Amino acid sequence: MANKKNVCFFFPDRKLGGGPYYLLRLAIELAKDKRYNVFYIDFSDGFSHQIPMDTSGIRFIDYESFSGKIYFEEECVLFAPIHYLFDMPTVNPKSKVLFFNWHNCCIPELKKK
Repeated sequence: MANKKNVCFFFPDRKLGGGPYYLLRLAIELAKDKRYNVFYIDFSDGFSHQIPMDTSGIRFIDYESFSGKIYFEEECVLFAPIHYLFDMPTVNPKSKVLFFNWHNCCIPELKKK
């Protein structure tokens, strides 16, 4: 099989909410396709770690706000909510970023920055 594509979901969140459920379900389904390596960036104590789902096909990467650390050295496709634009992890410059707007508060939150 050709090289696997790296897909990374970025949603560091410590609060109970629909975002981690939504993204974990997407990541779990994508991980079933063996053409992809699937990653999820969250705080080490983030909510995604507490959700009772089979995440065995996903590799978690611990996030530290504004650390300057490179979180993904290989090229990847990074999915991130648009209101996290200013908290983005450092990734390979050849990576592609897909921002999504899933909540009516995303744009007002981004305007505050």
